[in-house]
Amino acid sequence: MKMEYMFLAKCKKEYSWEDGCSNQLEEPHLVEFFAGQKYNLALEVGAGNGRCAAPLSRVCDDLVVLESSRDGLNQLIKRGLDNTIPV
Repeated sequence: MKMEYMFLAKCKKEYSWEDGCSNQLEEPHLVEFFAGQKYNLALEVGAGNGRCAAPLSRVCDDLVVLESSRDGLNQLIKRGLDNTIPV
């Protein structure tokens, strides 16, 4: 399997898992980074509450999201992204 891209983004502001709005935040610049390309499979490591997973799920058929925090995974699952596989 050839890796075409690796994107690393560090958020300058931290959001609490309990924050009612944090689960709706997204990183729209990811879609711009991929410039309309479509992928069969993507992997996000450290998915948190899905800020990056939400826009990334729109440019791939299947998205595997890894998150070590149960709270983070629960927030991500609440987004209802049909093509994500939370781990």
